[in-house]
Amino acid sequence: PNSKIYQASTLDFFYPIVDDPYLQGQITACNVLSDLYSIGAHRVNHFLAILAVSTSMDEQQRRITAQGIMAGIENKVKEAGAKVAGGQTVKGPWVISGGSAIAFANSRKELINNHNAELGDLILITKPLGTQVLVNFVQYFNKDNTKREILEKNGMSVERLERIQSQVYESMSSLNLTASRLMSRYFNSGVRACTDVTGFGLRGHAENLVNIQKRKVDFIIDSIPVFSGLSDLDGLVRNFNLKNGTSAETSGGLMIVASEKIMYQLQRDLKEEGVASWVIGRVVNGDRNIVLDKETVKVIDV
Repeated sequence: PNSKIYQASTLDFFYPIVDDPYLQGQITACNVLSDLYSIGAHRVNHFLAILAVSTSMDEQQRRITAQGIMAGIENKVKEAGAKVAGGQTVKGPWVISGGSAIAFANSRKELINNHNAELGDLILITKPLGTQVLVNFVQYFNKDNTKREILEKNGMSVERLERIQSQVYESMSSLNLTASRLMSRYFNSGVRACTDVTGFGLRGHAENLVNIQKRKVDFIIDSIPVFSGLSDLDGLVRNFNLKNGTSAETSGGLMIVASEKIMYQLQRDLKEEGVASWVIGRVVNGDRNIVLDKETVKVIDV
């Protein structure tokens, strides 16, 4: 009766980025839950689904789309240890999927403060970049043989693009649950801040994070992990500025700031549980800026 229960909540929705309704549902749930995972709120209680089906579809198409998206959402919410407790479904001009989720913590110490970065800290990310580059390439080239020829002339076969597509889809439909759970072990011993990397891109989310730090520090980002092959294609049809960190991401990884000692321990923990991670930069004295030079940044092909 005398204890406090802390509640964290989030809400997000977006348009489909893949053709498969079930995969879209999985990506939707992962993207929604990442907001909670980024603050260490990994004990999700329930999930409310948001779904709009298009009035441009016939009844059968709406049924297949709705059932597939909901099944994908339910699959990932169950994997997160929670349940879909309701939500709202409507008809409209476009298909939209999303959700609202709530997590609880028994103590404020179970959630990250997010503003304690110190000089010498390292910056880590748990998923490669390039999801929106890949999604747009697939949409642009998938059904047009003439455009496929353009793609192949620039060193990317259709078969290779499909392999990258499979890797990106697997990444977007993977929960950040394990990374959140492992990170939360070190909230009181060296993990200083965290954000997920989604719509604002790497640079945008890093800027949001550095701006709220108590100390006047800069985040220097000197390397970025990118799905292999995508950085060479950025700009072929449209420039997403992947190397500049401004390319939007969907269901990206966690960006974690921690002391050097704890960071390497966290990397070992992540590796033991099958989660890849890359140290991409460091914290230095400054004025709450991001230092990321697209001409010198090292691209790590994944």
